[in-house]
Amino acid sequence: QKSLMQSSKRLLEAKIAEKAASHRSATDIRRMKQLLARRIAVARQGHNASTIEADVAFHVSIAEAAGNDVLRDLYKTFAVQVRQSFVDQDTDTLSFIQTHALHEQLLQCIIDRDAAGAWDLAKKITDRKE
Repeated sequence: QKSLMQSSKRLLEAKIAEKAASHRSATDIRRMKQLLARRIAVARQGHNASTIEADVAFHVSIAEAAGNDVLRDLYKTFAVQVRQSFVDQDTDTLSFIQTHALHEQLLQCIIDRDAAGAWDLAKKITDRKE
């Protein structure tokens, strides 16, 4: 059941990133940039709980940019489990720092309206989290 959950989450994150690349607004881009900057800032300060919250907030902002209420709400439901998995795995901020470049590339694909690139990067990021 865990692998079914992981593959569902992987597919959901990829679909959301793809949709965000097609539907994002200038406001969405500003919000995602702010949240990604916060994510790396708190990770570099070594604040685990704040980094987890910033990471989840960044990914929720992508779901909001997708412009699909069902996908957004579904991701918010998954986000509760994402948060808990980071806590359960005692994830330290180094892993968030190590994936920062992938997150920057994902955001750039969304900005560039590169849906295929966003799909691929979301899958790479999800694979790193599992």
